[in-house]
Amino acid sequence: MIVTSYKYCCLFLFTLVCLECHAQSSSGWPFGKGYQSIKFLHITKGVTYHIPCGAEADYDSIEIDKRGKLVIDDYTGIGNPWTIIGCKGSFILNGTIEVQNMNREYAVNINWQLMLPDSLGNKTIPFFSYKIIQGQGGNGGNGSSTGGIAYPGLGGLQYNGNGGGGGGTGFIYCCPRQVDTGGDANDTMSGYGGSVTYTQPNHYKKTPGVGLYGNNGDDMETATGASGGTRGKNGGLLFIKAMHSVTGQGTINASGTNGGNGGEVPFTEASGIRNVFSGGSGGGGAGGSGGYVYIKYVGVTPTITINIDAGKGGAGGNADFAGVLPGQIGGDGESGVAGKFLFDRIK
Repeated sequence: MIVTSYKYCCLFLFTLVCLECHAQSSSGWPFGKGYQSIKFLHITKGVTYHIPCGAEADYDSIEIDKRGKLVIDDYTGIGNPWTIIGCKGSFILNGTIEVQNMNREYAVNINWQLMLPDSLGNKTIPFFSYKIIQGQGGNGGNGSSTGGIAYPGLGGLQYNGNGGGGGGTGFIYCCPRQVDTGGDANDTMSGYGGSVTYTQPNHYKKTPGVGLYGNNGDDMETATGASGGTRGKNGGLLFIKAMHSVTGQGTINASGTNGGNGGEVPFTEASGIRNVFSGGSGGGGAGGSGGYVYIKYVGVTPTITINIDAGKGGAGGNADFAGVLPGQIGGDGESGVAGKFLFDRIK
């Protein structure tokens, strides 16, 4: 009798476990299990919380207060950049979700497939793909050669939206020199302005393009080019599935930002005499493109704001006023492409 009771007890427990598994499988993802040891995500005023790009975050509830911020970090090139957020319970957004993270060359101009979680939470269901378009930056302008009184350096090339640096220019009748071309941009920074190196020490200048705006050229008996502008940020890829209504007056920001203007070549005087030539100005950085935000929800249409605007390209730097025989103006950066969003009601 004891053995029989034990057998029935085991069968009963086994049945309960099976029913629980079936219920979870039937209801599907999200399960509300939590992510990074947080089950109930509440971001209060003045707090910024980060999750990695490409994460599959599964919360029981989400609440982001006014002036609270959830940031999806930059894509690092590892895995799929679609960030997936699930919410089993209430989803209240009065603050900001920021997803402007598709900026490096390994992130853009690729059709990224959104893989949805299956009933067990594994990302195995192909849904659709989307590509973030990266515009080109402007190339740097060449240094002045008009009139045959200067050695011109060529402008540097843009790369993945970062502007190229302007070429340097050296006075033909002065000291021995090496005139540098403008620096080519790379994936992490814009091109520097070309320099003019004399045999005398400390008589030259390089201008690294590390900021949003290029640095100015030098205008003495030599003229360095100006550095290029850096590209704007691109929006990212975000999928949200909420099993209740998405409420609140907050914002999801997946817009591109503006590219930086190329550096200008300023007018200065050497010994009271205006220089008659100049280096080239920097190319402008490309504007960022908007991302894609896809929200599946239950109940009424969300009242939150989705920003997916395109950023404007930066202008090539001004060189017209630098001298009587100015260097070339750097090229303008291209503007980005507006993104997309979709509210998809779960029926």
